[in-house]
Amino acid sequence: MKSEAKFLTRKEVAERLRVSKSTVERMEAAGELIGVVGFGNKKLYLESDVDKILDNICEQIYNRKKAAARLNSI
Repeated sequence: MKSEAKFLTRKEVAERLRVSKSTVERMEAAGELIGVVGFGNKKLYLESDVDKILDNICEQIYNRKKAAARLNSI
């Protein structure tokens, strides 16, 4: 069985990451996110790539909380 990739528009990516569409464009220019041109010349992004970015952000927050807790215990 073939798994189907799900794509998100620039607006959906911005909403999911809670950033502006301009920030999504900057992320793409920086190579943090890769977009492809889909139907109607809309830029599309793999949902799995966006999920990886969210996971990375969550991990950074968790690590900062852990570090702050260690500092508070000193």
